[in-house]
Amino acid sequence: MSFKLQREIYGNNVWMVDPATFSSMWSLLSDIRNGMKIDHDNDNKCNSSFLYSVNTNKLTDTKNISFSKGRYDLSNYGDDESIIGIINLDGPITKEGGASSHGTKQLSENLKSFELDDRVKGTIIKADSGGGSGVAIQFLRDSMLEANKPIGVWLEKGSMAASAAYGISSAADFIMAENEDVEVGSLGSFMQFGGYPKDNTKPDGYRNIRIYAPDSEFKNYNFEEAINNSNFKPIIDDLLIPSNDKFLSNIKEDRPNIKPDQMNGKMFKAGDVLGSMVDSIGSFDEAVNQILSLSETIKDKSVNNTNINNKQMNKSQLKAENPELYEAIRNEGVIAERERVGSWMAHSQTDMDSVVSGIESGEEISPSQREKFLVKQNNKTRLDKMQENNSGDFTPGASTGKTKEELEQEEVDNFYNFK
Repeated sequence: MSFKLQREIYGNNVWMVDPATFSSMWSLLSDIRNGMKIDHDNDNKCNSSFLYSVNTNKLTDTKNISFSKGRYDLSNYGDDESIIGIINLDGPITKEGGASSHGTKQLSENLKSFELDDRVKGTIIKADSGGGSGVAIQFLRDSMLEANKPIGVWLEKGSMAASAAYGISSAADFIMAENEDVEVGSLGSFMQFGGYPKDNTKPDGYRNIRIYAPDSEFKNYNFEEAINNSNFKPIIDDLLIPSNDKFLSNIKEDRPNIKPDQMNGKMFKAGDVLGSMVDSIGSFDEAVNQILSLSETIKDKSVNNTNINNKQMNKSQLKAENPELYEAIRNEGVIAERERVGSWMAHSQTDMDSVVSGIESGEEISPSQREKFLVKQNNKTRLDKMQENNSGDFTPGASTGKTKEELEQEEVDNFYNFK
């Protein structure tokens, strides 16, 4: 473990991590402190980046590819290939990274490389992390907000995006869960630290302290006050509240539809927070298709638009950022559709089958179609009057060879023949 990572972990930083993940992290750190040897798989680090060929479904680790002059050296890829950048956000969220996991500083650089290579159409972040260091979020989040190409988050079934991992995910253009049981949430902050009260003569007055921000339950301040006097208010006011407020404010900015009761540290099933914390349910292939679709529609960064991510605004973003405009446009559409359907339904008594076909076509009723309905209705009215005035049975001539019913049907058919 490098000194930078040790300082990040043990330096009384604010943490955004779900309780289960934190418990396992703390146990691991305790094992390391007690001298346990931890094996590292340098070939399969957490939080790694890849390139995915849409044409061949081939996945290539970026650590095996050189990058220069705005392009990856992809000898096995064609110049016309569609490539998706992949970031596996599947480990502890730290700024520096370590022997088994990359940090958000490196992931940010990977994302910038994806932006420069014109073959890369966008990026999918495959998130499965319980969170991590609060100071690590901003590096990757800033790069996501500055990106011109679409960025999506895909949550595989059985995975989670909790706390800091969701703080990063919220900056994406969309969040898609593979099924409704994927977990998101635990949006809160805390600190854990330990120490000896001043003037302590041991053995053994060592104290472990963990403090939560009021809004979510997690966070801290002056640890001398906390350790010596059990006065937690300074640490809450000066560290936990400001850090947690900023954390939640960024998420609210990125996900305007998120609800207050979804930002109190609770975990949720993806199916229960569709439309707020998660945008849709879909497979990895569907996430790839959405990236490709967004890639075709997103305009150059120089184009002036109102989206915070400086990208073309979609329906959900318009609804979130301009609800009054969205409702006005929606109401106009509803009224227009009501008028269109009403114009067709006015002729339902004349020819219901044609009316249904017209409505299903999505087209407005044309003047010629309206005339046909009017002519058919007039003829039908005339026929009804003729039949009403004919008090006796109609007897066909013997030379026709047709029954009474056949002649009546023929007369009706002639009235309905508009050719």
